[in-house]
Amino acid sequence: MFRQFVSALACASLFLAGCDTTEPAASGAYRVQSVKTGGPGANGEAPVRIQLTSSGNVAEADLSSIVAYVKIVAKREATKQQSMIAMQRARAAQSRLTAGQRAKTRYLAVETDRSAPTFDTQPASYVEGAPATRSGAAPKFDRSVMLWDTQTQSLVGNSVYDIKSVPPVGASAKFESYTAQYVGAGS
Repeated sequence: MFRQFVSALACASLFLAGCDTTEPAASGAYRVQSVKTGGPGANGEAPVRIQLTSSGNVAEADLSSIVAYVKIVAKREATKQQSMIAMQRARAAQSRLTAGQRAKTRYLAVETDRSAPTFDTQPASYVEGAPATRSGAAPKFDRSVMLWDTQTQSLVGNSVYDIKSVPPVGASAKFESYTAQYVGAGS
């Protein structure tokens, strides 16, 4: 669903931008050569390939190069249980990556046990729209995820992110300064 929306948005923005076939004015400027869409892919989304050209250069892009927006509502210190589950799921997910995927994927975002519904038992170092709080109810969130470094074979710190909405499995998502491939529960 997300990719279909992005596909439609990309096509609409290209159409509205008035993509002409004249040569670009500046040597570094690209123009749209072609936009191709296919039928539903394995995950139900419509694949899109965009070919851009400039003087002597051709570049292609697809939806895999788009980084999904993830709204972090709270960042907390992970419990031992959350860390253990995240490690198990991340190792399983990493073992299923092809050699090509492993070469271009540094971080994985893996789902773990949900964080506590209140900050009384699991305090936060960040809460959306407010300074970190040590008590009270946590904002509503969809999932709790942790980051896995595929090169060091370890969790990135001991932080768990409570996120508002889940990106599609396989999509790249931004978590603070890290861009990670979302693998869900890794199964």
